[in-house]
Amino acid sequence: MVAPATNIHLVGVGFRGKTDVAGTVFQDTIVKGAAKNGSWWEDSISINPADGDLFWKSTDYQLVYGSDGMEYVICNGIFKTE
Repeated sequence: MVAPATNIHLVGVGFRGKTDVAGTVFQDTIVKGAAKNGSWWEDSISINPADGDLFWKSTDYQLVYGSDGMEYVICNGIFKTE
């Protein structure tokens, strides 16, 4: 994790192989999806940091190239209410 918007303590934390509460290896799925599709959406079950409850979360991701020539996957997540 390079720059999380909601929790600065996650900077530098690796999420490869980690699962959501349902057992889905969502981060690996996002990275593989970005390599294959360039961009897409991925759903996972996550704890909403605002209230600590479990919610479905949709993450929009896109593969980009930094000025350093490295590949990065940019993500934006939203908690579903329905």
